Amino acid sequence: NVTSIGKNSFYGCQKLKKITFKGTSVKTIKSKAFKKTASKVTVSVPKSIRNNKKKAAAFQKKLTKSGMSKSLIITQQKDASPLRIRIFSFIKDYFLSFNCFLI
Repeated sequence: NVTSIGKNSFYGCQKLKKITFKGTSVKTIKSKAFKKTASKVTVSVPKSIRNNKKKAAAFQKKLTKSGMSKSLIITQQKDASPLRIRIFSFIKDYFLSFNCFLI
């Protein structure tokens, strides 16, 4: 399970549109982890976070402090199985573009 998202992990990933947190294992999100990502990102979280105003506000603050746009949308997922961050097709595009810089 992922417990931390490192500094600059998704910096500049404009194709990042949706993130799903399945569980509550992520304790740390480092600075600039989501800096310069898409302006509207949908973040799906377990019911235990979404239904608790304090936890939802704290989680949103953690995300915006890490550089994510304040216009992020937090939604509730249907189940809360172990944490996995699902970041769809942008990962392939991100690494392909990153490799282009290395050439």
